[in-house]
Amino acid sequence: ASASGNAALDVILNEGILDNCKAQGKYFKERLGELKGKYPEIIREVRGEGLILALELFNEGKEIVDMCLEEKILINCIKENILRFLPPLIVKKEDIDRVISVLDKIFA
Repeated sequence: ASASGNAALDVILNEGILDNCKAQGKYFKERLGELKGKYPEIIREVRGEGLILALELFNEGKEIVDMCLEEKILINCIKENILRFLPPLIVKKEDIDRVISVLDKIFA
């Protein structure tokens, strides 16, 4: 168990996964900010750090979660009006762009 734990840490530290998390987290937060600018009547706030991000909505988010699931995007809603995003550490810009595109379609 210790050997596999060490191997996992080696990959995270030595293969650029941490750098990817920082870069993609920044990109994702910027893209969510663009949605907030486009839909200020729907999105109250963008928050979070790294790849742990959230949109606080003015209304409940359960229906949005369900619509995202239909598009094969898994997000969750906490406190009834906060959409939480927890993508994998190896997420790519294309994946983020797809999530933003689906949210844009839903909010429109």
